[in-house]
Amino acid sequence: MSTTKVPSPEQLAQLSLKELPDNLCDFGYKVLTTNDTIEKAILTQQAFKAWNSGQITKITATSNRKERIEPPLIPARPKNLQTVAPKDVPKRGAGSVQNRVALLHSISHMESYAIDLSWDILVRFACLDFLPVEYFEDWLRVADDEARHFFWLENRLMELGSFYGDLPGK
Repeated sequence: MSTTKVPSPEQLAQLSLKELPDNLCDFGYKVLTTNDTIEKAILTQQAFKAWNSGQITKITATSNRKERIEPPLIPARPKNLQTVAPKDVPKRGAGSVQNRVALLHSISHMESYAIDLSWDILVRFACLDFLPVEYFEDWLRVADDEARHFFWLENRLMELGSFYGDLPGK
């Protein structure tokens, strides 16, 4: 069982933003190359907080948004996460605790991929200088929502004696 404690909103608010990226694309690249899903979610919430507080105000590291930043082809995934073909994942319902854990794990898997997808879109299209800042703010907001959902699910999995990565995902 995982011993990682999911941070509370109060703990997240106290996290220092020192030595973290000064622009959204670098935050996104850091998230996409981080293999720990809890760390991805924390970084996402830090980026959202930093953007909304004005601590970071740039989409990219330079003012030239025409410079293309290539996200990784495949985002980093947790080392403990076993992925299998959808046909190899057992059918599950919500009747037993074991089935609820399996269902929550499956949804957690979707949320972790949604965090990466949001950041991939933000980073991939940052070079399109005709896109307004609101486009990137919207995707940052989506990433933050997905991170929050992931934390809710991870907390519930921990209450049930499990954690994300405990079961195979598809």
